[in-house]
Amino acid sequence: MTQHTARHRRPSAGFVFLALLLIGCAQDGEGAAQSSSSGADPATIEVAIDVRPGIDVLLSDSAHLVRGRRVGLITNQTGVDHAGVSSIDRLMQAPEVELVALFSPEHGIRGAAEAGVRLDGERDSQTGLPVHSLYGENLEPTSEMLEGIDVLVFDIQDIGTRYYTYVSTMARAMRVAGEHGMPYIVLDRPNPIGGCWPRATFWTPHIRPSSACTRSPCAMD
Repeated sequence: MTQHTARHRRPSAGFVFLALLLIGCAQDGEGAAQSSSSGADPATIEVAIDVRPGIDVLLSDSAHLVRGRRVGLITNQTGVDHAGVSSIDRLMQAPEVELVALFSPEHGIRGAAEAGVRLDGERDSQTGLPVHSLYGENLEPTSEMLEGIDVLVFDIQDIGTRYYTYVSTMARAMRVAGEHGMPYIVLDRPNPIGGCWPRATFWTPHIRPSSACTRSPCAMD
């Protein structure tokens, strides 16, 4: 059986979902020592945290997931590493990783399109890679788009609310990857509004918005 055939065989046990959670948090010991010596209230002690976005974790700790594979990347301008370097550039420069295609959500691969504007596929002006639009005629990858790809990677900063299209794009692409037996890697990153407490209402079946892929609270803050 060829690799191509194996990739497009429907898996018997569901799809593969690999989520890279943020790790690598470290405390700054100097801050704690300084506050204790100054007699500050322990409840107000600030601790410095070093957070690594998913692309840093992937390429430093889990590179075997993409090494020697042809990668399709779902991203936009929010997909960056801890230094602000684009995930596109990081994967292009990574040894033994072949980035072969980009997939763009609403607003496009570089975030330049207006809200609600449907986008066509294009060539990325900076890399020359094909950009398949997931906010145009198709809202999810087609079999043709997935030709020549071994693994899909998702790296987009969401806004922490239910009523946005990025999480729907993630979920739709995840389902399609599962149908094709293709690994799907989500590069996690912090929720900009916290992500601890549910707020507001749920949608009801007869008015479900197209951007709501799950029946969840309006926001998590």
